[in-house]
Amino acid sequence: MEEFGITSKVLIPVRSGPDHRAEMVNQMLLGETYRIKRKIGGWIETESFYDGYSGWIELNDAQGISKEKLDSIQNGSFYITQRLTRIYNTNDRNDNFLILPGSTLPEFNKKKNTFILGRTTYILETNGFTDQSVDPGEAIIETALSFLHAPYLWGGRSLFGIDCSGFSQIVFKINGLKLPRDAGQQAGEGNLVPFLKESKPGDLAFFDNEDGIITHVGILTGEGEIIHASGNVHIDSIDYQGISDKNGHGYTHKLRLIKSIF
Repeated sequence: MEEFGITSKVLIPVRSGPDHRAEMVNQMLLGETYRIKRKIGGWIETESFYDGYSGWIELNDAQGISKEKLDSIQNGSFYITQRLTRIYNTNDRNDNFLILPGSTLPEFNKKKNTFILGRTTYILETNGFTDQSVDPGEAIIETALSFLHAPYLWGGRSLFGIDCSGFSQIVFKINGLKLPRDAGQQAGEGNLVPFLKESKPGDLAFFDNEDGIITHVGILTGEGEIIHASGNVHIDSIDYQGISDKNGHGYTHKLRLIKSIF
């Protein structure tokens, strides 16, 4: 019998194996659901329903849900947070905490600003969400800029640590566009843009290594610039050869291709 779960914590690290010393390969944010593949000791191997990514989480971080509840969540209304937001337990205002941009609030009631997580109903604080630009490119850039100076973290998907593909995935998730987890997978999405000069703000640029393997992704902002997670989330210059460091250190990433997702 299949088992399922939902992320009930602000953030859960996902590791390559059932051990604290194993590499963190991903993170799941509040409200993301997953399939439980197997259990070993105090660990669970999961598969995310959002992007199909697999990895191990601690049993203590897991919250199980029924198939009926999963179906209700997947087929019901939801809201994806656009920024750092405080939520309150409707039955206990002392039970309140901040949740991250890109969190998924299941069974969301927009009139009341409430959502249900497990058996608890939470309410977003006032101004928990705002209307974004009608233009998708402008909205993507607006969201991307809100992550400026977030530190680089392999496997990260949050303001407190994020990698290049986690950055593009979360920015697009906030704007209602689904991307796979890894840069190489993301490069298979959307439509090819033949030349940099034909790209538009919000398009994705991909970069490869000496072996021709795509290892990096960033979001084009227009006017020869790109925002990406490398060291931290920042803006660099880009031309047909690739990314050049604004501090004058030369080219850091070799351009492979550009994709338009919207």
